[in-house]
Amino acid sequence: MNYQTAVFCNYGASADSDIVLTNGVSAFYEMQIQRKPIVALLRKDHAAFTAEGKPILEGVHVQTDISAAQRDILRLLHEPDSKLDKQIANTKAWLANDHPEYAIMQAMRGEMGL
Repeated sequence: MNYQTAVFCNYGASADSDIVLTNGVSAFYEMQIQRKPIVALLRKDHAAFTAEGKPILEGVHVQTDISAAQRDILRLLHEPDSKLDKQIANTKAWLANDHPEYAIMQAMRGEMGL
């Protein structure tokens, strides 16, 4: 088999990938829409996630060092993604909307109190 892994967050590139490896928080949700396994490389001292962000984080495989992230990638090339059901639940409401970008912006404004 020919596997491709995106090490950067770009929707087009990740669409062609088998697994996404990222440290970009914005990709945690965006890539879940594609139903791809996501390995997130986070610093041990990263900022706490909001109540809205915590469920999104449950849809990704979080690691704090590159060796553990590499092990996850190799495992996910051969095993089903245990996070898929969570990804589907996380994105269900957004994908039911014809224009999810409006709902996303509305939610962001609400979080900022605007």
